[in-house]
Amino acid sequence: MVPLLNRFIINKNSTNIIYQLYRNVFLSYIRENVTTALTVTTNSEKLLGQQEKDEFDEVNKNVSVLEELPNLEDVSHIGPPIDFKSFNFAPFADNSVVLQKLVDLGVDFYKIEQRKVLPTYLLQLNFEENIQPYISFLHDNGVPSNKLGRFFTKNPFFFQVNLEDLQKTLWEIKDVVGFSKEQCKNLLLNVPYIWTINPDNLKARIDFMLTEMELSLDMIAANPFGMVNRVSRMRERHLFLKSLGKAQYDPTKPNFISIRMITHGNDASFCEFVAKTSIETYNMFLKTL
Repeated sequence: MVPLLNRFIINKNSTNIIYQLYRNVFLSYIRENVTTALTVTTNSEKLLGQQEKDEFDEVNKNVSVLEELPNLEDVSHIGPPIDFKSFNFAPFADNSVVLQKLVDLGVDFYKIEQRKVLPTYLLQLNFEENIQPYISFLHDNGVPSNKLGRFFTKNPFFFQVNLEDLQKTLWEIKDVVGFSKEQCKNLLLNVPYIWTINPDNLKARIDFMLTEMELSLDMIAANPFGMVNRVSRMRERHLFLKSLGKAQYDPTKPNFISIRMITHGNDASFCEFVAKTSIETYNMFLKTL
C-alpha cells in the first residue's frame, strides 16, 4: 500500500490541475478496492453484474477502429512520451486545455488511463472543435452540467461518434419510435453506450422488443438493457423462455422476468437463474431454430 500512496503525494509547487488529477485517481482507487473488499456477491447478483462488462463489450465492437489507428499524432509537445503500461495524465496537465476542461467537468481519469490508445486520442482533441459540440448536444437534450463528468468517464468514445449520427439516433428513438424527451434524457444518462450504436441496429433492437416480446415503450425505457444487446441473443433466449411458458415480462404479474435478466450473463447463468433449466436443454433447443 505504501508504494501506491507515494504515487499520490503532491508537491507544494504542484498546480491545482495536477492536484485534482491525483485526487481523482486516489479516490477512484479507494472506491473500487474498498467496495470490492466489502461486497459479498451472491450467485444471482453475478448474473446481473454482467451489465457493465456486456455494455463495454458492445461499445468496443462499435468503436474498435480506435484501437487500430496506426497514425496517432505525436503529443510530445504536450508532455513526455506515453508509456501505456504505466500511463497517467498528470505530466500533461499544464499544457493541455482539453485535459483541464475535462477535469473541470469531473471526468475520472483513473478509469480512462487504463484503456490503451484512449489517452493519446484525448490529448489530440481540440476542446472547441471536438468536445464543445457534444456538450451542447447533451445540454440541448436535458443532461445537466453536473452529470457530464460521469457521462464522459463511462463513454469516452462519445467524441468519436459523428454528430449527424447522434441526431439521427435521437430522431429515430424520439420521433419514429416514440420515446419522450424525458425518456431520451434518462437514456443518455443511464445507458450512454446506446449513442455509439448504429442507429439502424438500435431501432432493430427496439422493434424486436416492441413486436416480438410485446414490451411497452415505458418498459423498455425503464429497463433499456436490450438496447445494448444483439437481437440474435435476445431472440434465442426469448423463444426458449416462450417454449417453457416462462416469457412473462409484465412486472405486475407473478414470475416476472426483466429484460435485464434475459440480456445479461452467459448462457449457463441464464439457464440456471432465469430459465431454471440445464444448459444442455438450452443448447438442444437452439439446434431447432
